[in-house]
Amino acid sequence: MLISLLEHSPVTAHPKDYPDGAHQPLHRHPEAQLLYAVTGLMRLVTANGAWVIPPTRGVWIAPMIEHEIFMSGEVRMRSLFIAAEHCPANLDNCCVLAITPLLRELILRATQNAQHAAKPLIQQLMLEEIATLENLPLHIPIPATGACKPSARRCSKHRTTATPWKTGRSKSVPAHAPWRGCSIRKWT
Repeated sequence: MLISLLEHSPVTAHPKDYPDGAHQPLHRHPEAQLLYAVTGLMRLVTANGAWVIPPTRGVWIAPMIEHEIFMSGEVRMRSLFIAAEHCPANLDNCCVLAITPLLRELILRATQNAQHAAKPLIQQLMLEEIATLENLPLHIPIPATGACKPSARRCSKHRTTATPWKTGRSKSVPAHAPWRGCSIRKWT
């Protein structure tokens, strides 16, 4: 499903709150999305992997990337949608980013007041700040081949944020756990 939320170029802010266990089904946007949660934990899933997004972090979703989002805890999601032609060159794929205090305040203010978000100076400052964010290693790749590929696909849809290699060997893992039998060596 193609969803466009860009109201004014180059940046539009969009707030959305979700209850624990909510799921945003598979969709894509013609613009990039910077996904940020004030509270709660999100897990972004694409064909290439999964990204865990704790509060105070954000995830960059490049334009036209099909994705779905799983919520853990009550999530207060605050998103920025960025026109494709204004995306920073260093952000051409999905990644988790360390949100600076300045960008956090810009996002919160923009999602509370659309007039504030529409100001060209504020939009330029958000774009400059996004281009300098630190990329964090919170990505779980989905194997393209091998014994764990079917388990990886099931795992990406599983409603938990636990990593498969952290829980896969535990005797407490239920028999139906999607990653059962896949070690980290097999997974990667």
